[in-house]
Amino acid sequence: MLPEPHLSEATNVVIEEAVPLAEDSKDMIDPGMASDEDVPVFSRHISALWDRLRARFRSATRKTIVEVEYDEMLGVKCYEYMCVRYVFDTNVGRFRPVGMGEWTASEMHHRLRTGGLSHEEATLELEETGPNAIRVRVPGIIESLASEFSDVLYILQSIAAWTYIVYTTWNIGIIWLGMTLIAGIYRALFI
Repeated sequence: MLPEPHLSEATNVVIEEAVPLAEDSKDMIDPGMASDEDVPVFSRHISALWDRLRARFRSATRKTIVEVEYDEMLGVKCYEYMCVRYVFDTNVGRFRPVGMGEWTASEMHHRLRTGGLSHEEATLELEETGPNAIRVRVPGIIESLASEFSDVLYILQSIAAWTYIVYTTWNIGIIWLGMTLIAGIYRALFI
């Protein structure tokens, strides 16, 4: 996948969008947190180290690679991104969103009085904009369970529950592990 000099020859498009930086945790103040609180020196050092590590990996942009497809009905290259279809405009030499009409109020009233688009106009509009569908990738059962139980919270709860099971309080550990598994399976498969 090498860069193409012209968009008309591209097989993939890189979309880069600015992402607003999340609110820093230092700006959030909970009840009882005042600036005059005594914070141990060790905690301040750990916090400063964590902030430097986070700043190193923080990014203000998000890049997405989208595959360009050839629409045989229209005879143009297009791609879909964020539920919007982009078609290559040969006049400008770039991809433009389609299906976003700009009509005046009088044109809309005229369309309403005439009963909307004719069958030919509707067919042409459907060919140009594509079907009115939102394609969402839904992970399978195994992938959903794996992504849910690979969370740090579930790992820590599992370690704690197994520790209870191994030592003398096995009954508490089994109940805790059962609650964790039931909650995780419910969240992964039914929400």
